[in-house]
Amino acid sequence: METTGVVLQQRIHKAKIQEARALRSTMTKAENALWQQLRNKNLMGLKFRRQQIIEGFIVDFFCQKLQLVIEVDGEVHSTEEQKRNRCPSSQGI
Repeated sequence: METTGVVLQQRIHKAKIQEARALRSTMTKAENALWQQLRNKNLMGLKFRRQQIIEGFIVDFFCQKLQLVIEVDGEVHSTEEQKRNRCPSSQGI
């Protein structure tokens, strides 16, 4: 079963949604510190989403208005595979 996502009306598998939810509840200290600054439109009135799914990738933070992705590096991104598997830029993000 798939549901429609908020970014470009993409279709997202429910398992991927559950994975993103789990990541939200286990954010790193760096991600949590940044989220405290980004949440509730604290940064210039811009809305950011955390653990946003884009084309099957889960990015740390996403601002749809700016088409901006913010990835907070840390142990989770330290493998070569993770470095290669960044969000595709095919959407101009």
